Amino acid sequence: MKINELTGLTIEDVIEQFKKQNQDDIEFGCQDGACGHTAAMFDDFAAKKGFGMVERVQGFFQADSEIIPHQWNEFRDQIIDFTGHAQFVETGLSPDTNEERYLYKLP
Repeated sequence: MKINELTGLTIEDVIEQFKKQNQDDIEFGCQDGACGHTAAMFDDFAAKKGFGMVERVQGFFQADSEIIPHQWNEFRDQIIDFTGHAQFVETGLSPDTNEERYLYKLP
């Protein structure tokens, strides 16, 4: 767990703050094709909290029967995805959002 020495926050603290302060943006990002909006917002939010090393990833998600363009964030190999569960699990496209379903390039 990395703590930002200036703010005393962990990445988990920043994730929770983002969820509380940006619920409307997260809900908007759960719409088909809008995941990039939420990923960009979190990238900016995390940087302002001293976590400029959070990356916005433009990749793909391996659903059960198709590969779908998707965007999420990462911090030191930790996938941070505010929209994947709603976009893929709740719609029945995938039973889970396990890490191996996130692809950086097409197979």
